[in-house]
Amino acid sequence: MRDGNSEAGLRVLRFGQGSDPRYAELTVVYDGGREGLMGVVADAAITAGGTVIGVMPSFLRDREHRHEGLAELVVTADMHTRCDAFVALPGGIGTLEETAEALSWSTPGLQVLPDSRYWSPLVALLEHMDGSGFPHRSLGKTVDVVDTPEP
Repeated sequence: MRDGNSEAGLRVLRFGQGSDPRYAELTVVYDGGREGLMGVVADAAITAGGTVIGVMPSFLRDREHRHEGLAELVVTADMHTRCDAFVALPGGIGTLEETAEALSWSTPGLQVLPDSRYWSPLVALLEHMDGSGFPHRSLGKTVDVVDTPEP
């Protein structure tokens, strides 16, 4: 497993090692994979008795390393129909690809958790793109780096 070495990664790993009974009340909805930081979050929620639901486009269903502990796996036609909002934890190239795709949908409320140092190069690039005059809307204002998800 690739857990990374960012502050956000360390926070998620601490979360995953916890035994807080409040985790049993969680319903986690995510891409359904078993790798990376979201796999750690899913493991923690399942171990505590929480519910974990995966949402995965059909073209990834047979390629991804699915989490076997999911209460439900929702298979969608494509990435666009997966969500109304998007939260990105630090991750690898797949996370970056999904984040860029979510930005291209004009999805309001893109949230990046919680390591501003990890994501600051992306935010700087988006602001640079805004300054270039190419985007049809402000990309830099689309991304919020937050400590906790907000509705």
